[in-house]
Amino acid sequence: MGNQFLTVVPMVTIDELREIVERKGYVLLGVKRFKHKDRIYVAKRNPKTGSFVKITLYLRTHIEEIPREKFEELFK
Repeated sequence: MGNQFLTVVPMVTIDELREIVERKGYVLLGVKRFKHKDRIYVAKRNPKTGSFVKITLYLRTHIEEIPREKFEELFK
């Protein structure tokens, strides 16, 4: 007897993450893979100075285990 109301949440891949990031005006610089977690490097151009602001996201898990909607909310 399992949970019959289990819903499937779409997870994100690195290619889908790149699309989400670029759609919101960021640039995906890279992804560092570790054994149990990932690190994401993102940059956004500062319109006043023209320089890039680099952002590092330290994840507690792998990218594929995070729902797509969380990345959509993060990069508004």
